[in-house]
Order: sequence, then C-alpha cells, then structure tokens
Amino acid sequence: GLDVIRRLCDEAHALLKPGGHLVMEFGAGQHEAIGTLLLERSYTNVTWVRDLAGYVRVVSACKALP
Repeated sequence: GLDVIRRLCDEAHALLKPGGHLVMEFGAGQHEAIGTLLLERSYTNVTWVRDLAGYVRVVSACKALP
C-alpha cells in the first residue's frame, strides 16, 4: 500500500525547507494516488519520470515557497 509513502511525504514536508525537493521511487501503477497525496500536502512542481519499460516510477516534488 501507500502507508510508507504517506509517512515519507508527511515527514519530508516537515523537514524540508521551502523550495526543497522530495524525490522517490515507487511501484508501477501508484503514481495517481501519490500525486494526490503530494498535492494534498501542498507540494508543487510535481514531475514524473518513466522507467525503460515506460512505467511512471519516480517523482520529484517541491515544498511550496511561503
């Protein structure tokens, strides 16, 4: 599930300075749910990276500036 990713998004948001980035790899097919989690936590500039098979597997997101 997304329990670990949810926790990572929350803890990273608390530790990152405004403008800091969270980059993580995840399982294929999870990007839509992760995108929702990131937007709910006020991350911006969400960027997706596909693996060689074409699956979305990496995300980069920025902690919003004040």
